[in-house]
Amino acid sequence: MRRLIGELRLTPPSEVRHEEVMLELMRKVIHHVADEETTLLPEAERMVDIGRLRELGTEMTRQRMALMAPQSGKIAVNTAIGFSSSAQ
Repeated sequence: MRRLIGELRLTPPSEVRHEEVMLELMRKVIHHVADEETTLLPEAERMVDIGRLRELGTEMTRQRMALMAPQSGKIAVNTAIGFSSSAQ
């Protein structure tokens, strides 16, 4: 996925290759998420007690928010644009 992200950053959106790389990246991300949801997370739920799972969930949320913080303005604008275009 890192290779694809790097290639995507270097490929101008006007090039056909940009869309091809984006679609390949999307397929890989979807596959990764499906694997986590169907295999890894259910196994973790069986092996780890509920208190520890909650701690991990809280820490993951903290990390996600920290990573998103520098982009929060851009995320808000994109969300507003998405909502406004879907309401039309």
